[in-house]
Amino acid sequence: MKKLLAGGLIITLLLIFTATHPIIYKLCIRNTDGKILASLDIQKNDHFEITFRHSVNKGLVKERFSICEGESIALTTAWFENYGAGMLDTIPEGAKISEEGSFLRIDFVPNKQASVSYAAAGIAGHELTIISSDQKIKLFDINPYGTCNISVVKLSILQNFINYFSER
Repeated sequence: MKKLLAGGLIITLLLIFTATHPIIYKLCIRNTDGKILASLDIQKNDHFEITFRHSVNKGLVKERFSICEGESIALTTAWFENYGAGMLDTIPEGAKISEEGSFLRIDFVPNKQASVSYAAAGIAGHELTIISSDQKIKLFDINPYGTCNISVVKLSILQNFINYFSER
């Protein structure tokens, strides 16, 4: 009887621990209704990039975001094939501008935010890439002509386990 109680206590403590200690990070892409369109594994302090063709000047743009403490992200670097019409009128204070190959590079002072949104048009070809794992997803494929909101979610082992089986 004591072994059964001890085993039950250990299982209960493990469940409480896994339910309250977030250790799994997901990059969630939602539509404007909040429906999760994609959920990608990501590591704390990882980076993801959004690459697309600008709608006005037609140049390639690549924006790199870092995963920050908590559930926030920050734009850290952007590369522009063409810089002009439809771009930033002023460069934010503290940003550093340089040339990298045929691209203009801007390194931003990280400004944490909860999420970023992109309007997924077919011609722009918005593609999200998680740097460490080279996972790729085309935003237009999961939400044609809709807005995709990208955010970070922390899950406990238990929450991740429940989410995994609820999606099946």
